[in-house]
Amino acid sequence: MEGTLRQRKLAKAAGTSAVGTSVKNAARRRRHGTVPPALVRTPGAAWAADGTETAGRRVRTSGWRSSSRRNGTDSGNCAGGRDKRWAGRGAGKSSGRGSHSGVNRVVGASSRAGVDAPGRPRRPLSDLIDYLRACTKTLQEGLSAREDEAMLASRAVEEIGERALAVASDQRGSKVLERLLRKAGKETFDDLFRQLMAALPDLAPNQYASHVLESALASWADRMLSEAEAARPQTEPLIAQCNALMRDGAWPALVEDACASHVARSLVLTLGGFTTGQDGEGKAAVRAGQLPQRRCEHLPEELAESRRAVARVLLNLLQQDETICLSANASPVIQLLVRVLRDRKDRALLNQVCAAIVGAPSEPAGATPDAKRCDSLLHSAAGSRALEAVLETASAEAASSMFTSFFRLRMRAMTSGGAGEFGLYLAQKVADSLRDEPQLMLMLAEVDLATCLSPSAVAPQKVVVVRLLEACLRLQTGFKHIATEVFRALGLRNNSENHKVWPTLLCLEDIGGPEALLREIASESGKNAGGGCQIHAKLRPLPAAGPQLLGLLLRFPQEVVQILNLGLPKLLEHQELLGALAREPRTARVLEAALKSTSALLPKLRMRLTRAFTGSLGGLGPHHVGGWVAAALWRSSLGSTTLRAKFAEELLAVEDELRANNFAVWKVCGLNAAKVRKEEWAEQQQKASKTKRIFSEIIDGGDTEAAQAAQRARLRAAEDAADAAVRTDPTIAGLLPAGEVVDEEEQPDGDGSDPVAATGGGDGEDAELDRLFNKSGGKQRKRHRKEAAAAADEAAAVIQKEQTGCLALKASGDASLDEVLQMISGKAPGNISKKQRKKRRSATAAEARAGAASGSDDDEVRTPSRPGKRAKGPAGE
Repeated sequence: MEGTLRQRKLAKAAGTSAVGTSVKNAARRRRHGTVPPALVRTPGAAWAADGTETAGRRVRTSGWRSSSRRNGTDSGNCAGGRDKRWAGRGAGKSSGRGSHSGVNRVVGASSRAGVDAPGRPRRPLSDLIDYLRACTKTLQEGLSAREDEAMLASRAVEEIGERALAVASDQRGSKVLERLLRKAGKETFDDLFRQLMAALPDLAPNQYASHVLESALASWADRMLSEAEAARPQTEPLIAQCNALMRDGAWPALVEDACASHVARSLVLTLGGFTTGQDGEGKAAVRAGQLPQRRCEHLPEELAESRRAVARVLLNLLQQDETICLSANASPVIQLLVRVLRDRKDRALLNQVCAAIVGAPSEPAGATPDAKRCDSLLHSAAGSRALEAVLETASAEAASSMFTSFFRLRMRAMTSGGAGEFGLYLAQKVADSLRDEPQLMLMLAEVDLATCLSPSAVAPQKVVVVRLLEACLRLQTGFKHIATEVFRALGLRNNSENHKVWPTLLCLEDIGGPEALLREIASESGKNAGGGCQIHAKLRPLPAAGPQLLGLLLRFPQEVVQILNLGLPKLLEHQELLGALAREPRTARVLEAALKSTSALLPKLRMRLTRAFTGSLGGLGPHHVGGWVAAALWRSSLGSTTLRAKFAEELLAVEDELRANNFAVWKVCGLNAAKVRKEEWAEQQQKASKTKRIFSEIIDGGDTEAAQAAQRARLRAAEDAADAAVRTDPTIAGLLPAGEVVDEEEQPDGDGSDPVAATGGGDGEDAELDRLFNKSGGKQRKRHRKEAAAAADEAAAVIQKEQTGCLALKASGDASLDEVLQMISGKAPGNISKKQRKKRRSATAAEARAGAASGSDDDEVRTPSRPGKRAKGPAGE
């Protein structure tokens, strides 16, 4: 108590309520705080209310939010703010700016509304802060124009004057200053930003001023998004402070401090051009370890150079201290750094940082990582997060080397829980990082699916199987192997167990028939005719991985998961169960996947599933979850005019409720036309049904999974090509060892007929000079390239001629079909008379016969001149 009173007296004498202004003092105070457990785990897998999946996601103290800045105690860092007990700006209603718990109470925290206890004078900043709070309240209520808001905020900031640093370090003043920063005009913001950047080393360790610095950097990045160059902020203060931190060697202390590390993360994001937005909408992504969606595309070059310089400083820190990624404060900074470097295409620096994290040499690419270093990262909360970031951003060679030399050898222990409490989450990330079929097959051979899907398995183990199914869809391979193993692990082997297929896959255990999925509860909101409570059917609690797994299996090839078709008829016999499935967010996604035209269900079974919901769309349409199923049912009913008419009638019966609660369903189904123009709408539905019957193979035959997989493969290939292009850069190649420099003549797609290369380099120095200065060697390559291009053009012309001949023959076979195809493509008018059509058909047939006759004559002429091939017909036999 005496120490606290002494601190208050000293603070009042100094005119500020901040406690400590240096990294050294912050570290001294941190040693007296309380530290929470190293891991905050959620008790199981769950899905959010909006349907997003959170299965298998752990909550770890990876350093994304710090409690020491909010309640006066240094309680470590929360894992991305995922646990509500530690997330946000404090607990309860205190907004996180210092509560009365902990030993490090902030001076003046007990005063209310700027008034101290009776008999005590007001604090020096109380009048100013009260004025600033009044201005902020006016801004929150809103003014008539944005110019007025900027003027009011600028005047309030100007009123602060030289006391900006003291206000930023105050518990109540820091909140007000954050709001004013977002609204101030350009000149006022530039002046205040310059003051804050100049004092960054002193303000960053402060639990209140660090918030102000984060908001200032976010507002600076947000203003950089302005299209008008005059409205963009100045870059000199930010670059100057980054250079000063590098010159003074202050980055290690900055990333290690509990409060200052948040400022370091904001600096990395700002140098990368990312912003969390004026309202902080991107903070959730940053807490989860991801980059915000908003980013600046036109960053000045000097800012990019400063980012690369900071990356080199952090790279040296990684190379000197191998435990830096094990720190709960420093690890998030490194994670954001590698993601920013990947997004900004700084491939050379990214490869070096990833290699330093896992203890591998920078060269050659894909060098073997240090097993001891990776083991320490694997068993650490913060370290495993850094290892996940490396798997996500590393090059193809580095990821393959890590999988082959480290993860593959430990995969069975990781998936069975024998490699620490974080091994399961890394196994999920390894499955996401698989690049080709051999890696997938090797991982499937190491993972015991029976153990991962057993009743005693924990949620992260089941999510490993989900990630493997996603990898199969991404790489378009291994379908039969993994589907067979999944069905065998769940006991679905015999045809007598077909009625249990869907319930078992949803619950990931044998619960019996479909009726076991329901549990009845009494609803107090409704009464039935007899006066009792109305009974509604609801689903039993399901594991989050179950619906995910079933939804992925429905995207597999039909012949691989035929058992799903055999088990569906039993499910369709329970009308109440279908309604309950459509109202739950997780199972509603399964129904949407089943109703798609590309699902593994047979078309007849898909239509049976659609008809099974007849009479239920009136209740599903206005529902916030069931509405998505109603829209999927509407799309699936294409081709059945009668069924669509019934669906439209059911939805129009609840028109007012549907418009009020789920207007999207009204628009998707086109119910306005069904209501206003009934005859025209019915005619359109009949035309749509006829079109589907004629072109059903084209409509349903598209393989969307293969197309998506090809697109992902192209993106991966583009990233790998960019990485290879970096290595072929002359500057980078000059830094590589002699054996790693790739010569242009040695490329696989190079010309092997180069005379200089064929003679083994000519006369030594002369040949080397020719290659360096691109003289004779360059001319030879240009000539060969021209010859190759000419040969390719000739081959393309021959192929085009053959295709044209084939099209002519096809057209001559069916002139009416050719005419219809031309009408569809818009090349022929549709209002020609019958006589004109007859003339066109006869002319087309005559041209085809003439072309066929000329083609046969050419064959007869050319056959004797080609003795190497047998002539057609009996003579050739």
